[in-house]
Amino acid sequence: MAKDIGIDLGTTKIVIYDRSKGMLLDDPCVIAKDTESGKAIKYGAEAYEMMGRTPRQIVTIRPVRSGVINRYTETLKMVQYYLRRLCAGAVMKPRIIVGVPYGVTEVERQAAFDAMIAAGAKRVYVVEEPLLAALGCDLDISQPRGRMVIDIGGGTTNVAVISMGKIVVGTCLRVGGDAMDDALIRYLRRTYNLTVGERSAQLIKQSIGTICSDDTVQCLAKGICAIEGLPKSVMLSNADLKEALEEPCMDIVSAVSRVLEETPAELLADIQQDGMTLCGGVSALKGLDTLLSRSSGYRVHVVENGAYCVALGTKYFWNYTDPLRRTRLTSDRQGTVMQ
Repeated sequence: MAKDIGIDLGTTKIVIYDRSKGMLLDDPCVIAKDTESGKAIKYGAEAYEMMGRTPRQIVTIRPVRSGVINRYTETLKMVQYYLRRLCAGAVMKPRIIVGVPYGVTEVERQAAFDAMIAAGAKRVYVVEEPLLAALGCDLDISQPRGRMVIDIGGGTTNVAVISMGKIVVGTCLRVGGDAMDDALIRYLRRTYNLTVGERSAQLIKQSIGTICSDDTVQCLAKGICAIEGLPKSVMLSNADLKEALEEPCMDIVSAVSRVLEETPAELLADIQQDGMTLCGGVSALKGLDTLLSRSSGYRVHVVENGAYCVALGTKYFWNYTDPLRRTRLTSDRQGTVMQ
């Protein structure tokens, strides 16, 4: 029997979910490549640990940017590597669901499909991530009732109102955890003349973990003085993180507001009653739900383990075993490609 595999191919990590076995993989979406031989030498966590620490002939590559494939060859090699490792001994090729951000171009959608086929898939479903995220959040999206999902990942923020298995109103903002890390890097350099790398910024953000004014959390940030070029340390607080992340957070607030403005009145009434669902890796940032709730006037529910909602949603997608029911959830595109 063929394996049913779900892949959340994100900007910061790749998550692979097996319908029968559960979570198989949660690894950074990074490849280390030897530029002289052109061969990939490390994948995932091992490659991530090499970022910023490699000799000249070794480069670390993040093949997915803003939720879509940016480096096709490297993405293909990575998916092939993991499928061979996880599906070793399987007689039949797997069926694969892969998520893509809302509103991607046909070229970007086709790239995801082609990569999965080339990696060894028997059949591929390309599904928009808000649908998978909603399923992974255990929302019943098959009914004529408005469900609003805010999925904030590493490279994108997907905001969508779903009813009867379809996205009624939605948008994809190319702002997520990476944009927040970049904003923090700029803030530290501007405010404290402190230069830190991408990994350090991510660790600082995770260590503080809150933008709530009521909290008092501190973190020692270590880097290089932008003026003297010497090692430097600065004690940061959640107030620093709140100020640093103001711009990307307000971009997300604006995206949510735009979707609400375009949502039909009957569906707005449903959202007023049920609230909005916040998921994705960045949903763990404390205070973000409060910011979204205050700005929109709607309750916001934060999903536990929100980083895995898209991957978990692939499990429930397979429950649409009847092709007609599955087609209602998606819409047939190019043969086995579905949006």
